[in-house]
Amino acid sequence: MPNSLSGGQDSEAVGLECRPHHVGIWSHHDQHSDAGGGASRRCISALLATLRQTGQLQHARERFELLVTVLSLFAPEDIAYLTADREFLGKDWFGLLHADPATRFRIRIRESELLWDGRRSLKTALVFQDLQPQQSKVLSGKRRLWGHWLYLAGLRLDDGSLLVVATDDAPATALSDYAKRWGIETLFGCLKTRGFCLEATHLKDRERLKKLITLLTLAFCWANQVGEWLVEQHPITLKKHGRKAKSIFRTGLDYLRQILLNLDSHNQQYIQVLKLLSCT
Repeated sequence: MPNSLSGGQDSEAVGLECRPHHVGIWSHHDQHSDAGGGASRRCISALLATLRQTGQLQHARERFELLVTVLSLFAPEDIAYLTADREFLGKDWFGLLHADPATRFRIRIRESELLWDGRRSLKTALVFQDLQPQQSKVLSGKRRLWGHWLYLAGLRLDDGSLLVVATDDAPATALSDYAKRWGIETLFGCLKTRGFCLEATHLKDRERLKKLITLLTLAFCWANQVGEWLVEQHPITLKKHGRKAKSIFRTGLDYLRQILLNLDSHNQQYIQVLKLLSCT
């Protein structure tokens, strides 16, 4: 993901102690997480992927039920907006979000979607064909998509593909709002290959999987908290290309691993990180 759309460490997404929340949902088989830093503790992300024996949300009905579950966990006034990717599209989706009480959203759409401006329908790719890499624009006025009149904002990514976000309000901030979803991708990457290897589990029972994810979420928060504490004392080294050598999460995880594997010689450090655990 380009820097201009990275949620990053300085994301102003609303935190656990604040309201309203930014809530993001994604399908369990997303594979395009490439964000570089740890997720900010101020960003609340919904770890609500339905865990089926297949390990995926293969059907539209399952994804729709996931959205209903997400919305049921929050009071309407507690959601600043909901973000989602291209798998969460359709007339029923937008109908649910527009139902009383309405939920504001920032949802990425496909380049092939047809947009109606009141005179003609054009593919999204044609409407935004003038954009060069890293250029963006917000369409003046709404377009009808899946039976609903919505605002649209688009950005041309470095690889030439389009990122177009549909929203029911605040189109000027739609792209930057959607970017906060990448904190979820970062978090999910930390739970998987970058940290705890969640994908390697052989658990099948839904309740056991829930407990495992709850435990890993706490472990992530602990590692991230420790990482932030360490970075305050010794900033992470930057590589030649300007990126950090390690994420905050990885810095904290490596430190915790070193302590827990050598408790006899790290008693004082163990007490310190336990105090940080009580803050998560």
